[in-house]
Amino acid sequence: MFQQNLDKYPVSIVVLNCVTSKIEELISFIPNFLYQITEFKKHTAHLINKD
Repeated sequence: MFQQNLDKYPVSIVVLNCVTSKIEELISFIPNFLYQITEFKKHTAHLINKD
């Protein structure tokens, strides 16, 4: 990931650690995304793995 000034904007960035952007693969990230969503903080980046 490139360095970004995350303090500039009050958002969270979520990166899905996947090989392709096919919907079939992205759907498999939904359970982990939903599990972690309450932990996301503004001005931070989060990496979501499939496992």
